[in-house]
Amino acid sequence: MSAVSAQAPHGTAGERAHARRPVRDVVVLANPASGRGRGEAVGESVAAAIAADGHAVRSVTVRHWDALVEACEDADALVICGGDGTVHHALELLIHERDEEAAERAERGARFAYRANGRAKRHPDRRSLEDLDLERPRPTPGPAVYHVPLGTENLFAREFGMTGAPSAVAAALRAWRVRDIDLGRCRGWPFAIMVGVGPDAEVIHRMDEARTGAISHISYVGPVLGVAMRPRVPRLRVRVDGRVVVNVRRGSVIVANSRQYALRVDPCPRAVVDDGMLDIAFLPARTTLEAAGLTLLSRLRLHESVPGVVIERGTKVLIETIDAPAPVQIDGETGGDLPPGAPMEISIDPKAARVLTPG
Repeated sequence: MSAVSAQAPHGTAGERAHARRPVRDVVVLANPASGRGRGEAVGESVAAAIAADGHAVRSVTVRHWDALVEACEDADALVICGGDGTVHHALELLIHERDEEAAERAERGARFAYRANGRAKRHPDRRSLEDLDLERPRPTPGPAVYHVPLGTENLFAREFGMTGAPSAVAAALRAWRVRDIDLGRCRGWPFAIMVGVGPDAEVIHRMDEARTGAISHISYVGPVLGVAMRPRVPRLRVRVDGRVVVNVRRGSVIVANSRQYALRVDPCPRAVVDDGMLDIAFLPARTTLEAAGLTLLSRLRLHESVPGVVIERGTKVLIETIDAPAPVQIDGETGGDLPPGAPMEISIDPKAARVLTPG
């Protein structure tokens, strides 16, 4: 971890301007693999722009996750230079207040993600939150997050209109407009965007298995073709706030905290990140062709009128696969398989984190 500082000469206009503005404690997290290998360089540029504005800056990469945990203990803001996956893995650091029960859930979620997702090759320092000493109480609220988009889709940055220019990050810190947002919770792990069960998650699983470095939209062609040739369309039962809304039907389900989705398909276009609710879309499909057709209709915002499509809202969702394991994705990251007869609970934590919106 490194510290960056920049000061104007004594008595200059720049120094006087700095004195009038609050000094923020800012952590800049960079994923070196993001942005086709430019992540660390982008992080350095962002850190320099922030320091030039008079803020205290600490820089860290995803290779040193334990240093990130320590840096975020008393940070005002966390600037993440990477893709949606980097944002997802840092979410636990943003939560307003961590009690003992939340720490235990987070620890279980971290251990599950590490075991099921094979993160050793991509996140060598990714361990359980207990190992990272994350159970220690931290002052509330947590750091406000800003996403410098360097990934394939950058759904988090898109949701809030964030851009990657260092000057834009500095402007956001100067304006300091902070928005409280909800976070979903699935298998003990927080999510900002969505959870998916079905063919879309199968694509994510195949992509994760094949991935060796930075990816682009073209990288998904192979996994998509693999799913098309050997689809796993599960039979699902879905409950929303205790009501059965899908009862043993083949298809995929998306549980969304945000309206954003890959390729702007957006199956839950009315989802709002701070309304205390989850939006649910069940897209019925027995074949890959049917799933592809519904994907296209979702892109055109016509899917809700298709017979069999279920659109719901609620605060607690239970998803159960009936006769075969079903793949799960969380914020575009693999979430393991859902075994038959073991319902997966998804809930919402209202106003759990803060976002630094563009200035």
